[in-house]
Amino acid sequence: MESMKSKILKQLAIAYLSRQDYVSGADMAQDLGVSRTAVSKAVQSLATAGLPIDSVKHHGYRLAFFPDLLMEPLLAAAFARKNWQAITPQAHAFASVDSTNLAARRGADVGDPTGSVYVAEEQTAGRGRRGKNWRSAVGEGLWFSLLLKPDLPPERLAPITLFAGLCTVAALRDWTGLDIQLKWPNDLVILPDGRKVGGILTEMLVEENQVAAVVVGIGINVHTLDFPEDLQAIATSLDLAILSSETAEKGHPLNRIELLMAVLAEWDHRWPQFQAESLESGIDLAKVSWLNDYRAICATLGRPVEVHDANGDIWTGLAEQIAPGGDLLVRRSDGEFIQVSAGDVSVRGLLGYH
Repeated sequence: MESMKSKILKQLAIAYLSRQDYVSGADMAQDLGVSRTAVSKAVQSLATAGLPIDSVKHHGYRLAFFPDLLMEPLLAAAFARKNWQAITPQAHAFASVDSTNLAARRGADVGDPTGSVYVAEEQTAGRGRRGKNWRSAVGEGLWFSLLLKPDLPPERLAPITLFAGLCTVAALRDWTGLDIQLKWPNDLVILPDGRKVGGILTEMLVEENQVAAVVVGIGINVHTLDFPEDLQAIATSLDLAILSSETAEKGHPLNRIELLMAVLAEWDHRWPQFQAESLESGIDLAKVSWLNDYRAICATLGRPVEVHDANGDIWTGLAEQIAPGGDLLVRRSDGEFIQVSAGDVSVRGLLGYH
């Protein structure tokens, strides 16, 4: 059950986003069915916890600014402000969780609806591709998972990781002005040096050859300013990239809820197209229009790559195309095309082979 403090914070957030001024303590007390003293104590508790709440006698309360805190009342207020067309996000926020993908899987098990979003300030067991650990420190990034229940067979959902990357990068490029691109299949990198700023991990929950749910996990380094020694040469954050960029807009801090809204809005806009084209063309990506947008921001295509295949062999070639289903087509020096899926691909020219 939603607590009184959560209800008050949500009201203040909605008022802020609606460009209202102060919210009267008497009005909140009446809405909540409590005394004005109870409202005052709840507001004081929120302020003590770090929420930027102004209080003025005879006026009431207001947020001084929209906090960069991943809290359910703030998320719910932000979600309620948009007229969603294809997804209806519902927020599930955690101060700390093992991983948002695992939280989404648990949500699917108990019947959470499609569009549910699981966000955490910290992940204690965040994962990347091929089971690698994902650093997810408190307050440093945007770690979230989107639960979807599309009426599509598993094989037609094969390209969804590419689609998730497109939505995320398109939103972040527009929001930050940075040259963010995709290193196939699921790494978000910032050019020109190609340091990694985020990644995507999608998981399908299949029952009796039918897709019960899809979990799309997205991790973005936002505020990290200091990486461990083993990551300093290959990782970055949006804040670091903006500080060093000559073109990105400076002067205002990034708000992670605003970034989340941008990514979800891009998904909401493109999701009907993905579903319709998947129904029409199956996994023939040559017929899928959104893939052209993916190609335009894919840092891998047209570059030399080094492939570490499942047999332990290492070879090089030129990444030339995306195959049906999302695999990478690589042309070896002898002219043979190889379809790469399970191998770990490194891209030359982006900090060497990483």
